[in-house]
Amino acid sequence: ERQAPDAPLSVYVHLPFCPSHCWFCACNVLITQRTDLQDSYLDHVEAEWRNLLPHLPQQRQVRQIHWGGGSPSQLSPAQMRRLMGFLRDHIDLAPDAELAIEVDPRITTTEHLTTLRELGFTRLSMGVQDVDPGVQTLINRVQPQALTAQFMVDCRAHGFASVNVDLIYGLPGQTEKTLQRTLEAVQEL
Repeated sequence: ERQAPDAPLSVYVHLPFCPSHCWFCACNVLITQRTDLQDSYLDHVEAEWRNLLPHLPQQRQVRQIHWGGGSPSQLSPAQMRRLMGFLRDHIDLAPDAELAIEVDPRITTTEHLTTLRELGFTRLSMGVQDVDPGVQTLINRVQPQALTAQFMVDCRAHGFASVNVDLIYGLPGQTEKTLQRTLEAVQEL
């Protein structure tokens, strides 16, 4: 703040919920199929934000919001609306801010995509890691290539022009050949 008191801010919200544990992941996550825990977590996020507000720079515009985790798309659409509503009420969000979220194509629904567009999200970060079924089994993240391809079509149909694909190099069972197939599959998307 002292070096650039007028510089815009970015906000990251960590949403640790995941439906299953991907064995490559080192993030702070809570593996659960439950959907009721998220409301309590959001209560705590809101309380923490209120505690931080007096210590945050005033009159600073937020140019980026990123929801990561975990699988933020494990929030229900109503929970997504709640969180974004809270953030909009407590920050000066730039009209052209980039709103980004990490999504898991295995659990992100059409209703999620509709809600995210309505909330102003402009970028999706889609986890893929590798398209090889053997590698996917070894990392406990089975995500058929057809599901990933259809999800990309759905993202485009909902108006998301910016969809990045998360890949990991050096996974168990991964070879130059599987990595090459993954890169080719991503290029096709």
